[in-house]
Amino acid sequence: MDQPGIWLFWLPAIVAGGVALVAVLLLAVLRERRWNRFAAERQTLLDAVAALEAENLRLRSNPQQEQRRDERTKAAATATLGGRFPLLLRVDAKYAGAVGDSPTAPQPTLQALCEHMRRHAAAHSGIYAARELFAAFLGAMAVSDFVLVQGEESAALPNAVAQALGQPLVLASADASWRGAADLLGQWTNGARLYEETHFLRLAYEALWHQGVTLLALQPLLAAAPQEYLSTLLPLLRARTAGMEAQLPARSIRLTDSAWPNDPVRLEDGALPWAQGLWLLGILRPGEQAPAALRRDAMEFHVPPDALKQKPFLVPWTQAQPVEWQHLRRSFAEAAEAYTLPAAARDRFAALEEYLAAQLQLDLGANAAAELERFAAVCLACGMNSRAALDAYLWHRALRLLQTPEPAALRQQMPALKDFLKKTFGQRGLPLATALLEGI
Repeated sequence: MDQPGIWLFWLPAIVAGGVALVAVLLLAVLRERRWNRFAAERQTLLDAVAALEAENLRLRSNPQQEQRRDERTKAAATATLGGRFPLLLRVDAKYAGAVGDSPTAPQPTLQALCEHMRRHAAAHSGIYAARELFAAFLGAMAVSDFVLVQGEESAALPNAVAQALGQPLVLASADASWRGAADLLGQWTNGARLYEETHFLRLAYEALWHQGVTLLALQPLLAAAPQEYLSTLLPLLRARTAGMEAQLPARSIRLTDSAWPNDPVRLEDGALPWAQGLWLLGILRPGEQAPAALRRDAMEFHVPPDALKQKPFLVPWTQAQPVEWQHLRRSFAEAAEAYTLPAAARDRFAALEEYLAAQLQLDLGANAAAELERFAAVCLACGMNSRAALDAYLWHRALRLLQTPEPAALRQQMPALKDFLKKTFGQRGLPLATALLEGI
């Protein structure tokens, strides 16, 4: 074959190789640009959180300045709107003429919602976590309207979940000076003519205007004694034990004995209804231990180490998907009806309860089995298997009773407990539960 013929023979292959090389380089450049954009957005979010914490610290360091600011705001609202609840009336004015922010997007299944939250967290918050972690968070919400969240960057995951659901995480700061429910919810002042409203009260009232899901985080929860300043709320938020009904019984906070003219429109005869789309989150720092009474009335969620820093993956740009609280509660109830743990898994959990009571004198509580069923039903609906769902419940809830302030007396029992778990649940065991025991 002559020389020009050889070039003509190889020319298509050379051109194809060149095109492939250019395509690979272009994809690498695009991936690098997307990664840089994700990193910049994450840093922007972290900077915003740091600025908010710095502002809160500045205000706390000068309580007189904060009090004067609140007094000016309330004075202006009272002069403009009148009434006994000036800040709540300003919320009414904000939503005047609205019937609520009704989401228009199709409402997803629980499995689709978990995948959406995973992708949205990666695209917008730089959080790369497994779908099972988001499934466990939804399971905790199904068990109780009050969730204690602990772990490294403990507020990061709830913030990512809230943003994926279409509404940013709502923050309220607990203060070390708080001594009772009045510090959280306000009290009457000025001769009982004006209610001294708080930031938390305004946020809880504003949630009544939303059709979507609202996550309200108290941080740091242990700045004061939460069992004291939450004493009025705990009966309303206590973990449910009689099913997962889509419509909860009416729950309200009594602010005054009767209604007056020009009271906020969402108050009912002087009482503040607790919004059914509102979940309260207690943010705990790593190493903090919530009081036993508080843990009994709440569900716990512990972020495993490095769970938010898994291997990065590329996802298409994902928009928030507003979810109606009615749909979410209805999905929880439907999951409880459609999914149940296998009888073998329930029997193994019952055996674990008996072992802990007999060998370690630890009582998981009368509601442990019901909590497990509700938690596992949501996890199963999100695509987890029964072993992973049971393992997650032990990690987040049941075995946390072993984390006592002085666990030295329990350490000698850990090898026997690990052997029991291996014999009861098989050689594959329960990785999260085993990791928890190894850390005690």
